[in-house]
Amino acid sequence: MKPIKISSKNQIVVPKSARKKLGLCSGDNLVIAKVTDEYLVLRKQPSYFDFIGTAPRQGKDPVERIRSVRDEWR
Repeated sequence: MKPIKISSKNQIVVPKSARKKLGLCSGDNLVIAKVTDEYLVLRKQPSYFDFIGTAPRQGKDPVERIRSVRDEWR
């Protein structure tokens, strides 16, 4: 792996190969996941776009689902 240099403004540049592997784009946020004496682990912070489509479907027809929930409350 190529060494990373810290600039005079304490900034680093993530190498292109690492950005490509992690799917990082301009404007993405990274969070520090773990710090030890020798290692610093960065993770990509998930955005709400990453969660789209992860919830299980509640039924095929949303109108029927609302009606059934409404009937349960009665």
